[in-house]
Amino acid sequence: HDITLEPFCSLAGPAAFCHRRWCYVNASECSLSETQPTQYLAAYDTGPDLQYSYALCGSGDVFTSWFSVFAGTLKLCSVFAEADATGRPCGITASHLQVEAMVRLIDSLTTSNLGFPLNGRNPSSRSYYRFSYEYQTYPKGGWDALGANLSHALFPQCDVIVGQGHGCSDDDIQAQAAVAHAHKRIYFTMRGPRAVLSDPTNASRRLSPYFFSTHIRSDLYAYVALREIAATKRAEAASGCSSGSGAEDNVRLAVLNFAHNAFYEGVGDQALEFAAVPANAYTAVYNATLLASHNGEVCEPYNITTSNGSCTPLATILDEMLAAQPDVVVLASNSTGFEFVARHLSSRRPRRAAGESDGEGWALRGLFWVGVPKMTNGVHSCDGYGDHCAYVLGATQISQAEADLHEDQLLLSSGLPATYDWLRAHNSALEEAYATLVEKAEADAAIIPSIIAQAMQRVFHHTVPANRALPLRDPDSADYEALRVHLASGELVARTYYGDVSFDAFGNNQGREATTFQTAPGGNVSVVRPSIIAGAQPLLYPAPV
Repeated sequence: HDITLEPFCSLAGPAAFCHRRWCYVNASECSLSETQPTQYLAAYDTGPDLQYSYALCGSGDVFTSWFSVFAGTLKLCSVFAEADATGRPCGITASHLQVEAMVRLIDSLTTSNLGFPLNGRNPSSRSYYRFSYEYQTYPKGGWDALGANLSHALFPQCDVIVGQGHGCSDDDIQAQAAVAHAHKRIYFTMRGPRAVLSDPTNASRRLSPYFFSTHIRSDLYAYVALREIAATKRAEAASGCSSGSGAEDNVRLAVLNFAHNAFYEGVGDQALEFAAVPANAYTAVYNATLLASHNGEVCEPYNITTSNGSCTPLATILDEMLAAQPDVVVLASNSTGFEFVARHLSSRRPRRAAGESDGEGWALRGLFWVGVPKMTNGVHSCDGYGDHCAYVLGATQISQAEADLHEDQLLLSSGLPATYDWLRAHNSALEEAYATLVEKAEADAAIIPSIIAQAMQRVFHHTVPANRALPLRDPDSADYEALRVHLASGELVARTYYGDVSFDAFGNNQGREATTFQTAPGGNVSVVRPSIIAGAQPLLYPAPV
């Protein structure tokens, strides 16, 4: 038998023939009719009599029919920085386990484990492809010492690169995408800020035409909440109700941007860009970019370096912000920053009870913090802040409920269970990771094999690859370029666990909007947009004082 042997039976979920016994026979001396000529010894002068037989070994021959339609294997590769001393790959969604689970599932799409079909409209020329997946790791912080060399060595052997994602170094992601570009290999990251996909020397230019992200733009997380708040205020104005801080119709916006990384910086900057569009009905009344250090020296806790280069008490900055009387604050910070800001704002707002009014206070009508969807024990919980997070809005790539709602079209068309919760429940390694390691309920890497398969089905809908066995191995081929162009077209590429997938001009997934949440008193976090999610609640604005 061939079990564990290259090239077909070493893969996860091997085909049925791998377990069946066979042998070489001399066809002229064998009375059995079920013998077949072998292709593997064609380079040797064995003559026509050397053939193979399953029947002689008491097995049924399912290999011959399988091989007649099986075309080849598409190779996915990764090189990850290590997250810790255990050697576990970096990232907060167990990307490597997601890909391994999805590869195994796609490879089992037919009863013979042939994989996914191409040219489905023409059965006579239909062929099937399986995936293989290999990943390597290098020590955290070791990109220059080892990571770059590993990537340069591995990527030319691969068809598509599953890159590093959320929880890995943005610098490493960009450097690795540049390696993929040098080898003309399509590279997927699971990271959403536009800055990561942009040229570091020119933010208006895409880093590489081979660079794509399964994530929607995370720096646009506040857009849905800001849009809904403006719509609510317009509705109030139309009904004759007073609103906001004065007679003006615009929502007054303040932005506190803790510039820790591309994500936080992007959320704050994009909120200001949203407010700068007159049609969005916002006025930016306060903006502070808060840095972690000044001249290489870290400020004392809650003393933040501001744009003027001084270590300023954060409380002073918040007092200045409240003096501008914003309706809504967008807070782009980590959990420590949120805790301090939330406590301070709570102590400064006016009280309704007799004798508790603070004449210098100001009651916000809305607060958006990027950490609201953070999970505790697998549940969105505003990072466990409870009442300090009451009525605070936030957003993320996708909620747990939404991740389990979308169906993958490739799996659905093959009659297999097509939801991500099924995949997690039926893959022990992935299930264990979700119980112990995974911080977010995202199928951001699992969708990559399906994106490639569905994109190939569209590209080769009426034709076949020039190189049937290795259709994507040559990056200079017309077939490889056709796939890249299709991914970059802006059109629908795939329907996945992540919803519809298409890519914008920079390579970000633009198939859907971010999932927006709001926290109720006590810390329960509910989806407010999209409203089609079961249990979705109406967005509450203005928030009660």
